Amino acid sequence: MLKDVDVKMIDPKLDRLKFTGDWVDVRISSITELDATSEQVSKCRTILQKAQVCPIKAGESIKIAHGFALELPKGYEAILHPRSSLFKKTGLIFVSSGVIDEGYRGDTDEWFSVWYATRDTELFFDQRIAQFRIQEKQPDIRFNFVESLGNSARGGHGSTGDF
Repeated sequence: MLKDVDVKMIDPKLDRLKFTGDWVDVRISSITELDATSEQVSKCRTILQKAQVCPIKAGESIKIAHGFALELPKGYEAILHPRSSLFKKTGLIFVSSGVIDEGYRGDTDEWFSVWYATRDTELFFDQRIAQFRIQEKQPDIRFNFVESLGNSARGGHGSTGDF
């Protein structure tokens, strides 16, 4: 079923969000320190748009703003993940929780993510850095504690055993 999702582009110079049938790419609008003010983020965005590249030093923790705010449908959440090749290419580790709930939907609720640099690297304005998908929230569940699950073991963590 098709869902309409309202998006406000905070940074109109970025490529717009596109749904490709699986994940939605998220781009870099600005890069700041974790506790940057909105004025510092705006200034960084302007500098990054002009310079196009931002050097990141090993050991730095950075906040990357993604240039948009989004209103998730009621009963839905977004799951944000790094792009699969990002660590190999940049040495960045994603340290945010990656969950955006439906309450984060104001005009200034710009999506962002937090990263840790394991080595010196460079990032670029409008670079694809993460991706997200929207999914229904987990339904209410009740845990039933039992003595046995009644299934055969698969052989431990990482096993591709039979079901």
